Amino acid sequence: MSIDLHDIPGNWEWNVLDDVLSRFESGNRPKGGVSDINDGIPSIGGEHLTDDGGFDFSNIKYVPEDFYEGMNQGKIEKGDVLMVKDGATTGKTSFVRDNFPFDRAAVNSHVFLFRPTKKLNNKYLFYYLYSGFGQNFVDENLSGTTQGGINLSFSDNTYIPIPPLNEQEQIVKKIEEIITKLNAGEKELRNSKSQLETYQKLLLKFSIEGKLTNEWREDHELKPSSTLLKEIKNSEELVNKRWRNKLENIDESNLMDLPEIWEWTRIGKISNNIHYGYTESACDEKVGPKFLRITDIQDNKVDWKNVPFCEIEESKKSKYLLNKGDIVFARTGGTVGKNYLIKGDIPEAVFASYLIRIKLNKRAHPKYISYFFRTQRYWKQIYEGKIGIGQPNVNATKLSKIKVPLPPLEEQIKIAQILEGKTSIIDNLFNYIERNMKKTNILRQSFLKEAFRGNIISRNKINNLREKPLDRTNEEQKQERLDNYAE
Repeated sequence: MSIDLHDIPGNWEWNVLDDVLSRFESGNRPKGGVSDINDGIPSIGGEHLTDDGGFDFSNIKYVPEDFYEGMNQGKIEKGDVLMVKDGATTGKTSFVRDNFPFDRAAVNSHVFLFRPTKKLNNKYLFYYLYSGFGQNFVDENLSGTTQGGINLSFSDNTYIPIPPLNEQEQIVKKIEEIITKLNAGEKELRNSKSQLETYQKLLLKFSIEGKLTNEWREDHELKPSSTLLKEIKNSEELVNKRWRNKLENIDESNLMDLPEIWEWTRIGKISNNIHYGYTESACDEKVGPKFLRITDIQDNKVDWKNVPFCEIEESKKSKYLLNKGDIVFARTGGTVGKNYLIKGDIPEAVFASYLIRIKLNKRAHPKYISYFFRTQRYWKQIYEGKIGIGQPNVNATKLSKIKVPLPPLEEQIKIAQILEGKTSIIDNLFNYIERNMKKTNILRQSFLKEAFRGNIISRNKINNLREKPLDRTNEEQKQERLDNYAE
């Protein structure tokens, strides 16, 4: 075992977890699974355990009542501790509190149930397994990878520091007092984040409805967008007219009203080219230009230093070279529709085949259009335009049909300027909230760490609580446990 057992107060003792459990087991499901069973006894799986030690029953599954009655293990009781035993969330731990909504429920084969003996307070066990100490033992007991999970040997290979029962109760009380305060602060942060997200959506919505620039528009003489569209149609910049000639006129009867000088149009009508990227394997060695892939775009940013390279013939390179103002889209998989505006100083780079690149006409402002691609109106059209069941995707033709509200060019620029300023403030607030949420989690784990070292209750209070000290010293207990483990 690579985990060192930390020092604990003299009247505590280290125990093998299995020695202080009355039950340690997982459950089961009937043959054929439970997807077609719509009522019965709730079957709790890993997906129902939440990061904060609670439960999410929004997608509850069931086992038949007669199957439940025949189960000899995995039946949940109030006070049980549940832990995900395999898969990506191995180690996630929850506590079955008194407000657990089901009188009868069972864990499935992907969840372990821990029920302590009378020597161990249920909540004390939960907080220990939930803490960094308990999670370290999860990591230590993983078979292969995280996906491999933990097995029944977990309870034999895990150690827990145990104070006298009355001290356990005081520790739990103090933990819940502090964690309640931390949770309240975290809830406020989550509420602030939710309000900020709502504001951001409204801001984007108002921007494409013309409400953001109502007063500005009244103070300026602007060329109507209809004139703009005629200029684009007559321009000689088009590279690929095939998809553009197939674009239908827009039926505006079910669309929102726009300012009088705005026009509804399609992405294909304001683009000079829409096409797929280059098919090649990425390479870490500098064998050619940078090779932008879907995975390189994270949180609307690209860290160009970490983007790989690719080999490409000089004669083909110009077709795929990225330029400032290009917009690239993920065209397949779980991130379909995700997009990124090429901006700033970028290295020589081409884009991969799972991306689609739009080159806008110079009369369509890239920043305004890229903000449109963040709105709910855009995403609604993307979801409606997905094709395929197993692997959702959007092709260049579908993308060209996306309907977009087009202001005059000067107003597009103004909207982008307003959004850029407000988005910068919003992003800073989001970062502030995320930092503080991380701090809250660090404080929570730091406090739990001190709790299981015996450092959160005053010495005077502990002395009044303590039962007769154990005969063996702390070092002797630790050595005995390690010797038994080695054997």
